[in-house]
Amino acid sequence: MVFAELDRSHAPPETADGLNWSPGGQFSVAQPLSIQPNRPSVTNPTRSPTNLATNSRLMPSNAPIREPSQIRNACVRKLRTVKVSEKFQAILGCILGTDWTTPRLVELVITPDGHLLGRCDGQASFDAFLGDAADLIRNIHGIAPVAGLDGDKIGYMVAKVAEIKRQR
Repeated sequence: MVFAELDRSHAPPETADGLNWSPGGQFSVAQPLSIQPNRPSVTNPTRSPTNLATNSRLMPSNAPIREPSQIRNACVRKLRTVKVSEKFQAILGCILGTDWTTPRLVELVITPDGHLLGRCDGQASFDAFLGDAADLIRNIHGIAPVAGLDGDKIGYMVAKVAEIKRQR
């Protein structure tokens, strides 16, 4: 695949993009733009196409594909040991389907304006206001290094929040 970039050296001085704008939203090209091959100025040896397959840091070839239940169990095991507020622990427990708090959150919903509401065990409605959904995503990413969560585990948790968002 050849990437190209525009040579804008022929653009008139009054326009940076090489276009002369006329009234009524119409425009015309001042001079034909020439296309030059894109030449990378800096190469990153760990991200070059030849090294992507061989760089064990990016994706080890012997890494097993984990099932969602395995990822969930690993999240439960790692997050159980991290000290967080009871409210956040209840939210994490609900996302992971565990019984970590009393009363237990059994269901979460994200409102159209982005608020996170919870339904406690034994309740008929979503009475517990838990905060902003964006804060939940930020908190999941914030707890990840403390709990030692890898990309699969973070992705699993964020995907669970996305499932809640889609339920609206």
